[in-house]
Amino acid sequence: MIVDQYYDQVEAMKPTRFSEWLAKELGVSQKDISVQSIHSAIVRRKKKSLDQPVKKKVDSSSDDSNFNTEIPKTFPGFK
Repeated sequence: MIVDQYYDQVEAMKPTRFSEWLAKELGVSQKDISVQSIHSAIVRRKKKSLDQPVKKKVDSSSDDSNFNTEIPKTFPGFK
């Protein structure tokens, strides 16, 4: 959850530097913050973003009713 909130900072600082910063922010010992857990959270977040399909924005001006499905008579093999 912390990595989600501070993802840009984690990416910029890398897990070790981020854990130092976070320990100071929270007023706890750096030993209480697992660098491996931060790294794992980054990997999970990257994987999650890769697994999510990119949503294509649909243009409201496109109209399927104008789509022509007829095969032209000049098409090769048309009888």
